[in-house]
Amino acid sequence: MFLEMHNPNLFHGQLPWNKFEGWYFKICDKSGLSFAIIPGISMDKGDPHAFVQFLWGKENKFSYFRLPFESFKASKNPFTLSIGESIFSFESVTLKLRSETMKVDAELSFSDGVGWNPRATTHRSMGYYNFLPFMECYSQVCFIDMKVSGHITLDGATYFVENGKGYIEKNWGNAFSYSWIWVQSNCFKKSNISLTASIAHIPFPLGSFRGFLIGLLHDGDFYSFTTMNGAKISIKKGGQDVFIGAENKKYFLTLETSSIKENFILCKAPKGGRMIDLVQETLTANVKIRLIEKATKRIIVEDTGYNSGIEYGGEQMKILDQATK
Repeated sequence: MFLEMHNPNLFHGQLPWNKFEGWYFKICDKSGLSFAIIPGISMDKGDPHAFVQFLWGKENKFSYFRLPFESFKASKNPFTLSIGESIFSFESVTLKLRSETMKVDAELSFSDGVGWNPRATTHRSMGYYNFLPFMECYSQVCFIDMKVSGHITLDGATYFVENGKGYIEKNWGNAFSYSWIWVQSNCFKKSNISLTASIAHIPFPLGSFRGFLIGLLHDGDFYSFTTMNGAKISIKKGGQDVFIGAENKKYFLTLETSSIKENFILCKAPKGGRMIDLVQETLTANVKIRLIEKATKRIIVEDTGYNSGIEYGGEQMKILDQATK
C-alpha cells in the first residue's frame, strides 16, 4: 500500500475503498491523427469487468470493449497492464481489440517521457491530496509529454504515427467528480509545448471546493497553477468552449478552446459504482495559450495547439465563474 501511495502511476487494486482504476493514453501527430486508449477495471460488486475504451478523433468513432474481470492483470516493477490480448506499459502499447462494430490493432512505442514537474523530487500531480483516504476521485499525470512511434490499424485501414506526441494520466477511486472540465494538448504549431488542465467540483468533509490542476511544459521549463500551490483561477464557458485564466505569484496563463459541437463523443465513466455514459469528449479541438511573466509583462509563449482534447462531465455551473450562450 505504501508503494502505491507514493507512486500513483501503479495499480492500487487491493485498497478496500477502490472501486475503479483507469489509465488514459492520448496520441496525436502532425499528420492529423488523434486518438485515445483508456484501459481500466470496474470493481463494482454487481458488475465487475475489465474494459478498454477507444476514441478515434479523425472520424469521431468510439467503442467500449468490455472484457472479463479475470482478464485484467497488472504488475508493478516494471509497471505492465494486460487486458485480454492487449498490453500496456509506459514504454509501449499493443492492442488487439474486437467488437461487433470495431476492430483495432496497434503497436506503439514511447520514449523520452516527461513526468509532472520534471525538476521536482516527486511527480505526484495531486501532491498531499494523494494521501487523504476520503477523496472521491484521485488523478495523476503520469507523463505530460513523450514521443510516440508505431502504427495502428482500425477496421482494416493502417495508419503510421509520424513524429507522434503522447500523454498519459491515471484516475482511480469511487466515482468521477460531480462536475469537471479537462483540456489537454501537446501538438502545437510553433513551440515545444505540453499542456494539461483539470478543474473539478470536489466533495470534502464539511463542504466542497473547486480544485484545479494546470501544468504547462515549454522548452523544458515547467509552470504549474494548482490548488496546492495557492494559484487562482477563473473560468468562463460559451457553448462547448471555455476561457480559463490562471495566476500564480510569477505568471499569468490564459487558455481558450475552439471546437466543433458535433465532434464530441459520449464516453463512459464511473458513477455510483457503475460505468455509465457520462463524458463528452473531443480529440480535435484547438486551444490557444498565452503565458505572461507578471513582473516584466513579457509574453513567454503564445501558440495554438491542435488535435487537442476537451472533456466535460456533470453539472458545469458548479465550477464556472460565468457561462454564456
